[in-house]
Amino acid sequence: MTLRALRWYAAHDLRLEQVPTPELKPGQARVRVERVGLCGTDIEEYLHGPLDIPMARPHPRSGRSAPLVPGHEVVGVVVECPDDLTWVGRRVIPDVVNGCGRCWWCLRHEEGLCPDLVVLGMHDDGGLAEQMVCRSDTLVAVPEGVPVDVAVFAEPTSVAVRGVAKAGDLRGATVAVVGAGVIGNLVGQVALAAGAQVVVQDPHQTRRERLPWPAVAAAADGAAAADLILDINGGRLADVVFECAGRPQALHDAITLARRGGTVVLMGLSAEEPTIPWREVVLGEKRLMGSAAHIWDVDVASAVRMLANRHVDPRPLVSRVIGLEEVAGVLEELARPNELAKVLVDPSRMEGARR
Repeated sequence: MTLRALRWYAAHDLRLEQVPTPELKPGQARVRVERVGLCGTDIEEYLHGPLDIPMARPHPRSGRSAPLVPGHEVVGVVVECPDDLTWVGRRVIPDVVNGCGRCWWCLRHEEGLCPDLVVLGMHDDGGLAEQMVCRSDTLVAVPEGVPVDVAVFAEPTSVAVRGVAKAGDLRGATVAVVGAGVIGNLVGQVALAAGAQVVVQDPHQTRRERLPWPAVAAAADGAAAADLILDINGGRLADVVFECAGRPQALHDAITLARRGGTVVLMGLSAEEPTIPWREVVLGEKRLMGSAAHIWDVDVASAVRMLANRHVDPRPLVSRVIGLEEVAGVLEELARPNELAKVLVDPSRMEGARR
C-alpha cells in the first residue's frame, strides 16, 4: 500500500511522491490528514534549509534525515489506533512536540524544552501527506461542529496561548502586539479574551484590516502605537508587549513600547542578530522572555477550546486552500511580498480543484 506525500529533499526541492504507507509502532495512531497549515518555518526550510531538518546525519532520537515529510499544523481523523479503539473515526489534533520523556525538562512536563526534542514535520515525518502517524496518548479531540478550516489553527493558536500565559494575569492590562501576521493576530485575540486592552502595530494595512475584533486599536508604526497606548493607558506605556514579527526593528519597537517594569514576550524569529536597547531594559527594569514550544494537554487543549467557543476566530486569516501539488509554488509566493495570510493544504485535493 502506498500514499501520496510531499517530501523535502533540500532547499527548493519538494517532491510529491508515492511512498509506502507508514507502519504503526506501539503507542501510535494513524491519522487521515484533512488540513495542514503552512507557516514561516516551512517557508524558511524551503528557502534556506536545512535549518532544523536533519540532513548530514540522522536525528539522534527519530533516526530520520532528509527526505522528510514537512507540515506540523495538522488536523485529521483517526483511522487506526490499536491502543485505544475509541479514537477511531474522531477528528483530532495530532501532537507534534515529542520529548524524550526522561530528561529534567520532560519530567517537569516541559517537553518542548527537551534537548532531544523530536518535532513531527522537522525531525520525523509530518502532515503533508494523505496520512501520518503520531503518538496515540497525546491526541487532542476536536469537538463536533468545529469546522476543519478552524480546527487546523489549533497549533498556531496554542503558540499564542502559551505566549499569553507567560505574561500572567492580563485582566485590565494594556497589551501591545508588534506584528499582525497570523501569530500576532491570534495573540491579540487570546489577550483580548484574557481581559486585556489590545493595541496592534503593523506597517501593512491589509494585516491591520484582518483584525477580526472591533475593540482593538491598530497603528502603522512604533510612534503611532506609543501615542495610542499612552492615550489608552493614561500616560503609561504597555504593561505587556508581544513581539510577533521576527524583525530587528520589531524587537526594538517592542522593548520601547513596554512601560517601566513591563514585560516583553519574544515570539518572532529572525536570521539576523538584533541589537537591544540596553538602557531601556536596564534602567526601565523591563523583563524579556521567550516563548515558542507548546504542551499538548495545556496549550493545545486550551487552544482547541478557544476555537470551539469562538473566543478565537481564525476564519479571516484563511487566504487559500490548495492541494499537495501546489505547495512548492505557494511557498515561493509566500517568500515574496504578498497579501496572503494562512494557506491551508488539503492532501485529498487533486490538482485543478482549487477554492
